[in-house]
Amino acid sequence: MGIKTKYSFVLLLVFTLFFAFQNSNVSAESTKISSEEISEITKHMKKDGISDSDIEKVIQKIKAGKTLDSTKAMQSNEKMFFSNQDILESDNNGLISTLENSEPVTKMIKYDDGSYTKLQVDVLDDIIDNNTINRKIGNLASNGVYKTIKVSGSTPFNKASFKARVYLNTHLGNNFIDKVYQSTVNIFTIGGSYSNENLKITRKYEIRSKGITAKSRLVYDFKSFNDLGAFKVYLKMHTGDKLKDRYGIWVSMTGGTAKYE
Repeated sequence: MGIKTKYSFVLLLVFTLFFAFQNSNVSAESTKISSEEISEITKHMKKDGISDSDIEKVIQKIKAGKTLDSTKAMQSNEKMFFSNQDILESDNNGLISTLENSEPVTKMIKYDDGSYTKLQVDVLDDIIDNNTINRKIGNLASNGVYKTIKVSGSTPFNKASFKARVYLNTHLGNNFIDKVYQSTVNIFTIGGSYSNENLKITRKYEIRSKGITAKSRLVYDFKSFNDLGAFKVYLKMHTGDKLKDRYGIWVSMTGGTAKYE
């Protein structure tokens, strides 16, 4: 190998190492998280009831530029079931009363890295009383009850909620989603952004004989800080699905792949 060839090779090696070093710096910078973002995540996770040790594990994983298990799980089909017994109660005569003004019914999926998905159904005041319903639509209300509910989903990066009015049939009829309230949509993100939010009922009535639920969903585009995640988020609420002869409400917060019949 001649001197000129050796010199060219050395220059090529130097430039290769230089650009590799530059790229590694860019990668390292992309995993930085500000003290303000750490404070926001800590505050949000504490409010969700997460321990200090799990919060620290989540922050360390974010600093390392790794995807949280809860984010990975959003591409799976995990969903939580809230039975009629979870959200309603009956007296000795079988008459339905309500649990409104009590604490929301909460269920949580936890992961080894400290991350989580928290789902809630909060029973609120009725918008319409059963006597009025009876006058309007016969004996429908005697077989169930209208409830206004707030559905919420939360992860370390974001939280979303909306309110809906549902009819829960406790006999042989179908549940249905009477209305979803656009003005109640609430989305909160940490160190990221969201856009294109949309709330709608996608199937109003359950078909109980076929095991098909009434369906609603809030969807929005979510992008986390430093490009650690960018995808659509679906907060879904379905009612009427059967599980071991129990009926109630299904809730999920996923990237859109939670399956419902």
